[in-house]
Order: sequence, then C-alpha cells, then structure tokens
Amino acid sequence: MLAIRATSSSLRSRAVAAVVGSTVRACAVSVAPSVFPNRSLSTTASASAAYGAVAARQSAPGGVRQLQQQRSAPFSTAASTPSHIPVVDFGRFTAPGATEAQRAAVAAELVSAFTTTGFVYLANHTVPADLLAAVFAQSRGFFERPIDEKMRIAWETPESNRGYVAPGREKVTRLLEKADVEKLKAAAPDMKESLEIGKEPSTTFQNRWPTHDPAFRPTMERFFGEAHALHLRLLSALAIGLGLEESFFNRFCDARDHNLRLLHYPTVDADRLAAEGQVRAG
Repeated sequence: MLAIRATSSSLRSRAVAAVVGSTVRACAVSVAPSVFPNRSLSTTASASAAYGAVAARQSAPGGVRQLQQQRSAPFSTAASTPSHIPVVDFGRFTAPGATEAQRAAVAAELVSAFTTTGFVYLANHTVPADLLAAVFAQSRGFFERPIDEKMRIAWETPESNRGYVAPGREKVTRLLEKADVEKLKAAAPDMKESLEIGKEPSTTFQNRWPTHDPAFRPTMERFFGEAHALHLRLLSALAIGLGLEESFFNRFCDARDHNLRLLHYPTVDADRLAAEGQVRAG
C-alpha cells in the first residue's frame, strides 16, 4: 500500500506534480510494507519506499490498528474528512481491461483526496512485493554497517545530492540565515541518517554506491525504475482527473531527475528526544 501526501510547493522534478485549480502542488509518494519491520527506508520523488504518513500513524497510539482498520475497509473515497485518509484502489486504473470510465473514476478519487484530506493510501500499486522486501532488507543492511564504512561514500554537494548523510548533518527548519541554522543544528541536530541515490546512468553526477553487498546496487536500480514507472502512471491519473491530456505531466519528469532516499532513524534515548528542540527531523 502507498501513502501519498499533497503539499503546497512549486513544480519540481523531485515530486509528483498535480495542478489543483491555480495552485501547483507536489506529491510525495511512500510505499509501506504490510508490516513495519524496520523504519529504515524512504524516498522523495517518483515513488518512495517507506513510511511518510504511515510512520506517523504507526508511532501514534493505535497507529497500526488504525491503519489495519482502513485496509479492511472497501476501497472507496466517496467522502474524505480530516480524520480519515481515503484508500484508492489503483489497480482499477492500471488493469489491462480497465475502461475509460473506471480510470476516470480513480482519477477523480485521487484529485478529490488531494484537494480535501491532502493524503491518500494507494492500494494495488504496481511495485512488486518481493522487490519492496528486498529494498527494505538492503536498506537495513546498509545502515547497520560501521559509521566509518558509511562515511567513505559521504554526501558531498547539494548539486549532486548523492551519498551518505550522517546523523546531525541535516536540520529541517524555516530559518533563513546560515549562521542561525548552524547554531540550531549544533544544539539540536536531526536524529536521522540517509543514503541519497540518483538516476543511472547519469552524465552529470555519479552515485556513491556502497560495496558491502553486490546485490545492493541492482536492487536499488530496479526499484528506482519501478518507482519511476509508477510515478508516471500516477501523473497520468492526476492529469485525467484534472481534465488534461493524459501525458500532460510527462515532459516534466521524463528526465528521471528524482532522488531515492534510504532513511533510517536510529535508536535514541527518550530523555534526549525530550530535550528542548531535540527532534527526529525539524
């Protein structure tokens, strides 16, 4: 199942984009397994693997139970409320025998979800379950490696945006001045680590691949491709729902300038999280 959120943003290649009225919105797509074995994987862009809204619901009291209840409900988005995240059966859009009416209905549900609740769970997506399991396993294996080994492929520049980002390297904030951001980061760094992966091949920037497991790279490259394909299918559905040509958004995303972000939140003492300003992200 996918958890998708719509956020106000300018149109950018890192996100699924949908025009809603005169506003351009960006959608981050998250793929969540049926069970939550390890919070170690996420991406921004075409389609991501990990938790996004799902993780937030899991961490809240009764989060998993609430999600399971939603999964057991019929795939319908007839009504969206602030306390209910609709579930859309995307298989009705991608099925070989899907009629125009069926595809239009799914498209309308997606647009409705993004313009009301702002979130949607996507059921029967096209990313293979065995691939998702492999990606989560590889992500977990990478983050379990020693820090010195991970730092050999450390993130270098915002232009390339590839490589390993150690805990404390980032700080999500609305502050604008660099000195203020650095001061805040020193006092309360974000407690997370990630690995940024771009498209392959690329003539501009090169990925910094770990070498501990020869299966790591082909697994991530395969997932990147599957995620991009799902990305385009979602864009097609949104275009139809907005009364546009089905391929309207393709030209904004066909260069595959997305990032796959493997994301891990290490174990942190509760007292440290309770300290003023100390959070996982932000």
